[in-house]
This record gives sequence, C-alpha cells and structure tokens, in this order.
Amino acid sequence: MVVTFSDLDDTLFESSRKCQEVAGHKVAAVLPSGEVGAYSTPQQQALISLLNNSYFIPVTGRRTESLSRIQVDFNSYKITSHGAIILNSDNVLHPSWRLVLDEEEPQWCDRMFRLKSEVEQYVKQNGLELRVRVISDNGYACYVCVKGEPLHLRKLQTGVGTINSAGFNVHCNNRNLAYMPPYASKRRAVTFLKQILKTEIKEPITFIGLGDSLSDTDFLSVCDFQIIPSNSQIAETLK
Repeated sequence: MVVTFSDLDDTLFESSRKCQEVAGHKVAAVLPSGEVGAYSTPQQQALISLLNNSYFIPVTGRRTESLSRIQVDFNSYKITSHGAIILNSDNVLHPSWRLVLDEEEPQWCDRMFRLKSEVEQYVKQNGLELRVRVISDNGYACYVCVKGEPLHLRKLQTGVGTINSAGFNVHCNNRNLAYMPPYASKRRAVTFLKQILKTEIKEPITFIGLGDSLSDTDFLSVCDFQIIPSNSQIAETLK
C-alpha cells in the first residue's frame, strides 16, 4: 500500500499570478470570488493522476475552507493550517487530535494575539506594507500570518528584536510568513497520521512525501521517499 503526503501550492499547482502561459494548464483552485486562483501544468496533472492511485493526503498551510476550493479529490485524511488541523475523510476534526488541540491551543491563543499586535506595531513604525492576521480553523487559533511584498517580509525578519516570538516556529516563503505554535507542525501531523494508518491498513505501507518549501523538509524526512519540484525552494538549496 502506498500513502502519499503532499504539499499543494507550488508543488501540485501554481498560483495564477505565476502562470503567464496557461495553454494545456488546468484550473486547480478557485478564489472565494469564483475566479481562478491556481493552475496545474500538464506535468503536475500527470503527477496528480498517478497519486490518485494511492492514499492521497494533502499537507497544506491552507485553512479547511480554502482546501474545499481545490479542484483535486482527496478521499482520505487531510492536514490543513500548517499541520494544526487533521481531518478525516468526512472533513471532521479527528477526535484524538482534538484532544491535543484542547490541551495545547489555550496555552498559545493569547500569545498569538499579543504577537499579532507586536508585529502590527513594528510594521506601522517601519512603514512596511504587510497584513497581519491570526488564522483560525475549526474554531482553533492556528498561527499568525503575515502577507506582503517579499522585501518587506525580509525587513520584518531582520529587525524583530522588539517582537517576542519565543517558542514559535517561523517560516517565510515568497509573500507569506507564518509564526506557528508547536501544534502547527506538518511533521507532527504526518507522524500522527502514520501511526493511525499503520493500525488501519493491515499490510506494509510505503510513505511518499512531496513538497517544495524548506518548511516541508521536516515532514518529508519522516517519509520513505521524498519528491520535490525542480523549480522549488528546496531544489535551490541543492544547487
């Protein structure tokens, strides 16, 4: 049995902003407005077709609502919000994972909103064009999201001495930066589901991981095989 854990954005499809030529491309995601949000290339379409023959589990920073607008069928578990949320095939929060969130999220929720305020103050003082939000999913605060121009995100990262982000994992990729509490971990979520699947599937399992970002390497490392796009953040570091 093959189980595939796959990142989505920049792995299985590209944002419409990055697609200058869409001949042969297929709509992969739509925005809340109904406009096209992302396309999959012919090569990505072939990969998706291949993965559909396995237990195909998305591992994404997208919220559950955003995942519902992806034009790919996921018929098993789902990992959303950078690993903070684990859903079953009916899009219901896994009961065992809910216990984890009920214990840990209250310890971090207030800290996330304080961090949001500190980042907003820094952004205002330094004239940065960045948007700051605490992302919630399934009723839980999951991570602090900062979006904007890559240059402004880099300035934020290099001058955050006045911001208390202790205990948060920080990930930045292009136009997005996330401050993540310990329960928002793709590696932790994948490890959790691996144990669940080993009890459900009564045969040997081969775990395959796909991802493009350096933040994906943690969950890729607990899979038997790792697949990365040639045009990716990970690939750049290997050149």
